[in-house]
Amino acid sequence: MSPSILSAVLWSASLVVSDGEPPAPAPAPEAPITSVVVFPQHAEITREMEIDARAGANLVTFHDLVPYLNPHTLRASAGDGARITGTELRTVFLEESLSEEIAALDRAILEAADARAAETRNEARLKEEVLFYGAVKERLSADMGRQLAEGEVAVDGWKQVLGFVNDGLLDCDVRAGELGQRMRELDRKLATLSQERKEYAGQKPKEVKEVAVSFDSDGAGPRKVQIHYIVDAAVWKPSYDVHLDRATGEIEVVGYGQIVQWTGEAWPDVELTLAMSRPDFELAVPELQPLLASLDDGEMAQLAKEVSFLGSSASDQVQKWSETRFQRSQDRETFRRNLEQLSRRSDQHLAQYGLNRRLIEGALTRLADRFAAVRYEIPRRESIPYDSSPHKVVAFSARMPARLEYVATPALGNSVMLRGEIVNGTGVPVLEGGASLFVDGSYVGAGQVTSAAQNEPLAFSFGPDDALVVKRELVTRDVKGPEAFRQSQVITYHYAITVENFNERAVEVEVDDQIPVSKTDDIQVTFLGADVEPEIDETSGTLRWELGIAAGATSTIDYSFSVECPVGRDVHWN
Repeated sequence: MSPSILSAVLWSASLVVSDGEPPAPAPAPEAPITSVVVFPQHAEITREMEIDARAGANLVTFHDLVPYLNPHTLRASAGDGARITGTELRTVFLEESLSEEIAALDRAILEAADARAAETRNEARLKEEVLFYGAVKERLSADMGRQLAEGEVAVDGWKQVLGFVNDGLLDCDVRAGELGQRMRELDRKLATLSQERKEYAGQKPKEVKEVAVSFDSDGAGPRKVQIHYIVDAAVWKPSYDVHLDRATGEIEVVGYGQIVQWTGEAWPDVELTLAMSRPDFELAVPELQPLLASLDDGEMAQLAKEVSFLGSSASDQVQKWSETRFQRSQDRETFRRNLEQLSRRSDQHLAQYGLNRRLIEGALTRLADRFAAVRYEIPRRESIPYDSSPHKVVAFSARMPARLEYVATPALGNSVMLRGEIVNGTGVPVLEGGASLFVDGSYVGAGQVTSAAQNEPLAFSFGPDDALVVKRELVTRDVKGPEAFRQSQVITYHYAITVENFNERAVEVEVDDQIPVSKTDDIQVTFLGADVEPEIDETSGTLRWELGIAAGATSTIDYSFSVECPVGRDVHWN
């Protein structure tokens, strides 16, 4: 329905026409949305109409556009044989916010409410009928009792009367069930209609936009004209389904774009693109900003806080922070150069503010967005309503050979975790996002996918394998001491780790354990050896074994370590 105009038209761009007679407006054919590019916080809309142009100057108008399209992003284009000569953006005020659609909803709500009231009256009459049959039955019971006492019972007559009452009550039960079902359906219908009316009234704009496009045509005939504009109120983020097929040793990754849009216009059957880059509306020539040759305590503390945030926060949090912190692209570059300057400070100076070169290098890495140019061209046309609900579209899907490994940490539990690693062979970069994980077609849980460019590794954890069990137990604990000339004692620990494989195939299991690490000179920890030699990280005390376990077999590891400490000193480790 075309809106009525209440006020003068607002002009936001100039209309260019050729000299002489102004072009007559062409009939307004449909101008559907044909393609959409969704950015993390914006969407670029393309509408297209085809008109029967005349030779020379022409004018077409795109009606009923959302009121909050960004006027700075509006542009027009035309097909072969035509050249755009001008655009004009108008604001059209609506006569009233209640449309025919809302009026129709009001009529439907009234009809449903009347039907509900009628059923309520039916319910009251049915209750009266049930009370009547109940009163008859109660009176019959009293009369039958009296006649039994007097020995005058007419059995056939009472059976006929009781049958009448029971039939009546049974009919009431059936009608009550049917009535209850009708009332529940009417209640649901009223709730749905009321919600639709509320949402429609809330989304119905009080104004819309129009775009008039003028163009020159080389000759008469059909011509295609497009307009392109950006709107807010649209977002997307990546998510994944990750399927492990243990029989084939392959992992299938299905990448989705989860799109939410509340722009006020649906996107039916459109070509869809998901893009990570954001339109840059500030296109001024970059200006050099001062580099900080020196920083006072307050500036250093603030910079240290930002470095810590960059090193510990998730990608979406960093993205939101960056949008606030860097208003222009050169602001980000200046910040990066200041961090490089900061990394050249002495270790002692950085330590005063809780900084070190590793933290600064990590922050610099987070600032460099390797995936800003990623674009997913969705292979099939999609329809996205403007209902503020997430809608998933498939961006890509690929099966890749996986390297499967099992990891056991017996000090923390008896489960053996299954981990799979692939090389990204999807043909596109994989972005960070949430994932649903499946093993042999069964859902096992939720996880997180890290970013990976093409040919970079991707690792997934698929949870415990019930066919593998690990156990760790303390075999002996011996205490000796104090030794001669030293007031110390030596405590020796002997542990045994057992891994059982109930699978029908051989597996490789990584077993991780640890020994204590001393932080004082008067406590000495010594690894005494193992029947299977581990890799040892002396800094963390981590022990790591790689075991090959045949189908149905059991593998064991025996190892021991000692702790020498002063007599009477309590020794604790976490």
